[in-house]
Amino acid sequence: YLDGERPVLFTLNFYRCTSICSTQLNVIVEALAKMGWAPGPEKFKVVTVSFDPTDTVDIAAGKQDTYRRELVRQIAKANDEELDEATIREQANNVDWTFLVARKKSIDALLDNVGYSVRYDERRDEFAHSPVTYILSPDGTINRYLWGFNDITPKNVKFGLMESSDGKLGSFGDKVLLSCFDYNRDHGTYEAFAWGFMRIGGIGVMLIFAAWLIVHWRREARRSAQIAKSTALNGLGSRSSPSESRS
Repeated sequence: YLDGERPVLFTLNFYRCTSICSTQLNVIVEALAKMGWAPGPEKFKVVTVSFDPTDTVDIAAGKQDTYRRELVRQIAKANDEELDEATIREQANNVDWTFLVARKKSIDALLDNVGYSVRYDERRDEFAHSPVTYILSPDGTINRYLWGFNDITPKNVKFGLMESSDGKLGSFGDKVLLSCFDYNRDHGTYEAFAWGFMRIGGIGVMLIFAAWLIVHWRREARRSAQIAKSTALNGLGSRSSPSESRS
């Protein structure tokens, strides 16, 4: 799933969880829908892995189908579009969001690799854990940690994916806007900084001044050309023919 080309939005959940995990995945859907971005071949991937070794492939497939369709539905809603279920299912097939299961040994290695901790509560038959969303670069480097639910905002997700894509994601306007924000590791979010907006403002003033100079130079060039043409015509008109000179 790390293809060296696209960044990955990565989560660890267990599929029987009806509280924290469901809320986390729903918040991710909402953030992506507000961005208008769906994971796909030319953008990014979303990968969700269950840390519950008893979760099955069938359960994962059901979750995958549900969240793919919900993302398509939410994006259509954000764009004021109405899609029938057949169209939603068709578009959901193109959403690159994969739900995986694994054996305990592989799960433990993965948890250790990303520094994630879970504890199984036998009495309640569930896992105690905290929601963390990872943004990985195409080579698997963890670039951003989005803690809890409040950090999963359209701004944080978009900017995190843009930075992790080495500039491949985002429009020119998005990249200009990103230059005005800096990631605050203590707060776990992108925050605007004055120098970024001052820099954009300075560039804007320079562009306006350059445009004014171009218009001014063109106007002066046209005026000079008209004066030169008028002078040449006057010069020709003031010349006397030989007969007029003799008379």
